[in-house]
Amino acid sequence: MQHWDAGPTCSTGTQDRDAALGCRTEMQLWDAGPRCSSGTQDRDAALGCRIGMQDWDAGPRCSTGMQDWDAGLGCRTEMQHWDAGPRCSTGMQDWDAGPRCRTGTQDRDAAMGCRTEMQLWDAGPRCSSGMQDWDAGLGCRTEMQHWDAGFGCRIGMQDRDAALGCRTEMQHWDAGLGRRTEMQQWDAGPRCSSGTQDRDAALGCRIGMQDWDAGPRCSTGMKDWDAGLGCRTEMQHWDAGPRCSTGMQDRDAALGCSNRMKY
Repeated sequence: MQHWDAGPTCSTGTQDRDAALGCRTEMQLWDAGPRCSSGTQDRDAALGCRIGMQDWDAGPRCSTGMQDWDAGLGCRTEMQHWDAGPRCSTGMQDWDAGPRCRTGTQDRDAAMGCRTEMQLWDAGPRCSSGMQDWDAGLGCRTEMQHWDAGFGCRIGMQDRDAALGCRTEMQHWDAGLGRRTEMQQWDAGPRCSSGTQDRDAALGCRIGMQDWDAGPRCSTGMKDWDAGLGCRTEMQHWDAGPRCSTGMQDRDAALGCSNRMKY
C-alpha cells in the first residue's frame, strides 16, 4: 500500500500516478517528479508531494516489497520511514539520506534530511533535539503539521516558511504554483506570515479547509479574491497581490496578505 515506482509511467490502482519520476499506489506517499497525478492526496511539483505518513521513492526503480524499495535515490522500510540517499537505514521512523543516519528511531543527522517519529525531518546539515522543531538550511518538520524546507523553520502547526513548500497534517500541496487541499495550510514562497492560517509568498498559501488558485484571477463566491498571483475560496482567504484588504489576519505587503473570515 505504501510503495511506488519512480519509472516513466505508472498504472493500475485508483491512486496510481503517471509521471516522469514516479507513480503512486494508495494514498500515503508522495512523488518528487515533475508532475503528480490528480487526487486529494497527491500533488504536482518539480520537487514532490507527500501524503499520509508514508514515504516516497525518487529513484529509478522500486523493489517488490510492499513497504520498502531499493533505488538510486532512496529506499523505504515500513510506513513511516524514507531514504533519499544512497542507502536506507532500517527502522520505522528514521531514514538515511546523507553521510549517515542516527540510530534513534525518532531523529537523525545527515546532509540531506532527518525524520523524527512520524512528524519531523531535517534536510539540512543538522537537526535540533526538539521533536517538533529544528534548525537547518534546507528544511524542518514540526509535529505532524509543519515543516520548512527553505530559509528557516516556523513552529506554527499549520504554516511554514520555505522556497519549496509545506506539508500539513496528512494532506497535500502543489508546488508548481502552490495549492493545498484539506484543513491546513502551506507556504511555498520566500516568506510565511505569522498567523496559523495566513502566509506571504510569491506562490500562494492555503488556510482552513479550502485551497487557492495561483492563476491570474479568481472569481465566484463571496470569499474569493482577485490578485495577480492567486485566489482563495471560503472564509480563510488571502491575497498575494500588491496590497491586502483589512481584517484580523490581513497583512500589507508586496507579495500577499490574508484576511480571516473577511471576503
